[in-house]
Amino acid sequence: MNRKIQISIFLLSLLLLGGCATITPIRPSKVEKIFEKNYGVGKILFAKVGEPMIRVKDFYVREGPGVQPSDDFFIKAGNFSILGCKDEKYPIVGETKIRNKRFLVIRMIGCIRGRIPRVVGLLIDENGKPYPERLINLEDPFNSYWYSKRISVDPSDLKFHRIKKCVHDKERGYINFEILYTGVSENTLRLLYREYTSKDLARPAFYQTLTYDRKQDIITFKGIKIKVIKADNTGIKYIVLEDPYPKKSEEVESK
Repeated sequence: MNRKIQISIFLLSLLLLGGCATITPIRPSKVEKIFEKNYGVGKILFAKVGEPMIRVKDFYVREGPGVQPSDDFFIKAGNFSILGCKDEKYPIVGETKIRNKRFLVIRMIGCIRGRIPRVVGLLIDENGKPYPERLINLEDPFNSYWYSKRISVDPSDLKFHRIKKCVHDKERGYINFEILYTGVSENTLRLLYREYTSKDLARPAFYQTLTYDRKQDIITFKGIKIKVIKADNTGIKYIVLEDPYPKKSEEVESK
């Protein structure tokens, strides 16, 4: 028999024995309201120079189409291995079911014998833990399973966490800023306002220097009224008298 035909029959038999995965789009995740502030109204507070006196976050997030591992990791299944980094973000290609249990399918690139690259789907359960028995061959148009008696995961407590993205909704609004204390001069009290955009929740996109007469004991910015008790180039002692923000966070389901 022609050798190519023999190989084709062998690969087809593996496919039939291994089975195929049905990958469907991921279900919409819930929308969660994030509300945080680093102060309490009516309480005596202290901030050192360079520290935030005021920090407010009030916006909505949704789980995005990606995951991030809790640690650097090494996954091995026979002669196939995946080496991953905790700072890397891995895309979700969909979800599948095994024995009526739902798993997310995470796109990973690994190697056979450390040399031949292959694109596979790592399965993770609802708690973010890798499934220890199967991988999906994403290079196969049928999404065939790669079975293994045991897929070893190091560290054993590795988990993948969904990455959260800000929800752009004009009706819900978006607030994310902080006011830092930067010290005093002879007649001036200085603050720094920093605003963060919804595209990058960790990188400030807008700065504004705020200056007040050092003799003022009440200062106001963005609806926040602050009573200054004492301020020097070591720090500031103050009380937030009032603000326009609520006290509790809430969750709403996506529609």
